[in-house]
Amino acid sequence: MNNHSRVAQASKVVSEKLGLHFPENRYQDLSSGLHLASTELGFEDDGTDFISLLIEQKLSSKQLDILAEKLTIGETYFFREKQILEAFRDMIIPSLLKEREYTTRSIRIWSAGCCSGEEPYTLAIILSEIIPDIASWDISILATDINRRYLNKATTGRYTPWSFRETPTEPKTRYFVSVGREFEISPEIRNMVRFQPLNLVEDPFPTQRTNTNSMDVIFCRNVLMYFAPETASAIGEKFYHALTNQGWFITSQVELSDELFHLLSKVNYKNSFLYRKTGKPAELPKRSRIHENKRPGTITPPIGKQSAHHRERTVQLKPPATIIQPSERVYDQTLNPLNLARNYANQGDFKNALHWSEEMISADRSNPEAYFLQGKILFEQGEVSKAEQQLKRALYLDPDHLLAHFQMATLCLRAGKEKQARKHKQNVADLLLRFQDDDLIPGAEGMTAGHLRGLLQPIKTSGHD
Repeated sequence: MNNHSRVAQASKVVSEKLGLHFPENRYQDLSSGLHLASTELGFEDDGTDFISLLIEQKLSSKQLDILAEKLTIGETYFFREKQILEAFRDMIIPSLLKEREYTTRSIRIWSAGCCSGEEPYTLAIILSEIIPDIASWDISILATDINRRYLNKATTGRYTPWSFRETPTEPKTRYFVSVGREFEISPEIRNMVRFQPLNLVEDPFPTQRTNTNSMDVIFCRNVLMYFAPETASAIGEKFYHALTNQGWFITSQVELSDELFHLLSKVNYKNSFLYRKTGKPAELPKRSRIHENKRPGTITPPIGKQSAHHRERTVQLKPPATIIQPSERVYDQTLNPLNLARNYANQGDFKNALHWSEEMISADRSNPEAYFLQGKILFEQGEVSKAEQQLKRALYLDPDHLLAHFQMATLCLRAGKEKQARKHKQNVADLLLRFQDDDLIPGAEGMTAGHLRGLLQPIKTSGHD
């Protein structure tokens, strides 16, 4: 059996066991993930034994967890997609409070695919902020993920500054305490969330046994994009049955699909879209926005507003062979080290993130995104001078790099360079003129132009240089 056939078989098993979709045009991504998992698990050969165990379905649950981690991007942080959270805070929860005040006084919420816990803890913080008598309510926040390592991190409740890159100052100060270079969430918030492992593909739900029934609100963001369309559709139907009547289903704005969620009705709240179980299924569109041949974790910006510098790049670390002989390594194919760097950064593993960003720079010294990512990481680690150097390199290669200008404004302000901070802030404001408020900013992980305009306001200077 040649290596191509083995990867094809591995893809089939990964789809059956994990639900993750790797068609032939993504075998290179699959091979990269297999290689990372094999190496971390201590397989000393070229990965052949690891793939054989996978194909024979002899991997342990722990080994499958690690494989799932390497095949997906653990992208999460506190207060992600603020417009969606505003709908949760200002519309959904107030209506539930009014409805249940004199009846059950209970609210059930499920964060499906919670990764390392930032999403469910964010929801707990919001509830604590808006329910004055919360102790008299029966609040249930269930958080599930297939990856037990993510869940272990979530239960510790400790996070690096990277997880707070969108967090307002007040919640961070009120609900977290500094522990070295990390921040630990307060017991009152931690105790509101219950974490448990759940495989959306293999484990049955909704059931009372897994506590996945009768949910008022389900968050499932940046999860279904990894699944094959038929798998995502089946899971979407299960979510429908897991909701109470008039319950809410919330996915990310880049996963909206009336085809997948046709049993639910779409609701527009301030130009953000949510789904609701109303008994009036949404009309099917001509085509779905999900599964349009884009890689997981990438955002497609508005047409005509993406510069060449912001396009995802795949670097040929080694020329891919048309036919890989059995004696060759399975993984000597096209890799994208920048995606790996982002993945590790999002997990708080800055050592590996810096390593892979260096790999990207070594392979392509003209890519501003690698320098920008390094600058962000170094800034979070307190290496302000080194961060400034890398951000300047990013801006040299792409003078219109909006996010690099924004990061430089923040960095210069912290360094006391107020004149430079004002200059970069003005550059951001000028570049934002190209966007409408609801346009997504390329490379900003779902942030809209309107949101970024709002973030400019706190960057104030005293007028001294």
